[in-house]
Amino acid sequence: WEAVNADTLLTNFSVPVAKQIVAGLFGSVSTYLILLYICGILFSSKGGMILMPWIGQVELGLFRMFIFRLSVVLLTASQLVITFQHVIHVWFEAAHSAARDDRYLIGEILMNYVPETQAT
Repeated sequence: WEAVNADTLLTNFSVPVAKQIVAGLFGSVSTYLILLYICGILFSSKGGMILMPWIGQVELGLFRMFIFRLSVVLLTASQLVITFQHVIHVWFEAAHSAARDDRYLIGEILMNYVPETQAT
C-alpha cells in the first residue's frame, strides 16, 4: 500500500466510480417517480389494475416493475452515451467523411482507371 498514490486513487478511481453509482441510484429512482407520476395522470387505476388504451387492464405491480426497468434502461443508456460521447462523435465524423467521399466520386472520370476486359 505504500506504493499506491492516495491522490491518484481518489481522483482517478474512487470519485468517478462513486459519482456514477450515486447518479445511477438517484437518477433511476427519480426517473421512476417522475414516470410513475406522469402515468398516474394519464391512465386511470381501479382495484389494483391500470386501464391503458391499447393494451387493456394491467396489474399495478407489473406496471410499476415495467416503469422501473424502463427508467433504469434509460438512465444506463444516457450514462453510456455521455461516457462514450467522444468516441461516437469520431465514428460519426468518419462515417460522414466516407459518405461524402463516395458522393463526390459519383459522375467523376477516374484518370488511372483501366476497365477490365472480359476474357473470351
